[in-house]
Amino acid sequence: MHEALMIALAGAPLDRRVRAACSVALIDHGDPRGKFLALDAALAETRIRAPRSRLGHPVVPGREAEFRDRQAALDELARGLDPAWVARVGALSHRRLYPWRPARRPGEPPTLLAGGLREADLQPLPAGLELDNVAATLLQSLRWALPGPVLEIAVHDGDDELNAWVSPFYWCTNHQRNPECRERVVELRVPPPGRPAAIRLIRDIVGCNLRSARDMLEALPCVLLETLDGDEARVVIERVAAAGGQAAVRGEDKPCEPAMLAEGASLLEAGAPVEVVVRADAEALEVRDFAIRWPGPHTPERAHGLRARWRWHELPADPVARLEAVRPAIEAAAAARRAKFTVCSYCRETTSPEWRFKPDVCSGCAEKHLGVTY
Repeated sequence: MHEALMIALAGAPLDRRVRAACSVALIDHGDPRGKFLALDAALAETRIRAPRSRLGHPVVPGREAEFRDRQAALDELARGLDPAWVARVGALSHRRLYPWRPARRPGEPPTLLAGGLREADLQPLPAGLELDNVAATLLQSLRWALPGPVLEIAVHDGDDELNAWVSPFYWCTNHQRNPECRERVVELRVPPPGRPAAIRLIRDIVGCNLRSARDMLEALPCVLLETLDGDEARVVIERVAAAGGQAAVRGEDKPCEPAMLAEGASLLEAGAPVEVVVRADAEALEVRDFAIRWPGPHTPERAHGLRARWRWHELPADPVARLEAVRPAIEAAAAARRAKFTVCSYCRETTSPEWRFKPDVCSGCAEKHLGVTY
């Protein structure tokens, strides 16, 4: 009976009835995979909240805690199981859908918006509509190959037509800008010959200290300038070229590379501090190096650098083979990121480069103990 159920699970891994029967049988045999199937089914049916048309509606604390605890328990259990088995059986809780807005007049279909919502939070589903967000669902399949905890992000260009999510989900709003006021981000791609000279050049252009310039040099491409002035961007590019290096405006020399926070994209930021970022949209899957930029002293923005990119048709259809194809890039990005972490001498917390004042002091402790004002 046990073997027959496992064969049925292999043939129909997302059949709810087969998964439920397998869960009971595996639990009776003391197999932790049974608990995985049970927790996944419970998480898939756990509602956080009903869809809302505007932000600001209160979230029921009990729902948030229930979902968070179940997700954490499932993550912890899944990371201890055979990755190949987990990849093959998949997870009901991984399914993501497009959010929708009810019709304004009778007889009209709902308006679909970009993003990745859970099925439980969209009940009842509109009849006769294909709501699966394939890219967001496939992205979720990599969740347990990532270090925890994992923050899930859905990008949406709108203003008030999005759902208020709770941790570990939130919406990252990317507002459209006037094309006449296009921001130009100048990146250093190839440093000038000689490490000291390259560090000094970064310091002089950015206006930072030598230690920060050194950290930037170790994480190429690094941002030298963000400006709305095309002439200012050109001056910086020419200055780098005169020193023997190469700089370019982000996107202008890579027209095929999409904006990281493009409409409809989904991201997973993994680790605390974040070690690696995985991004998906309708076209491709990407592994990115975590990075932020500071357009203002208190306004960090995501600027994750592209490390590897696969169009969906380039990846194997088999979930185990797909996981193995992507895993090396994930592990390389995480290892490179962890090498930059230090421990604050005051709070003893692991600190990433963008949140520290100097190698052994985080930004928060610099304000608290050293009188630094940002």
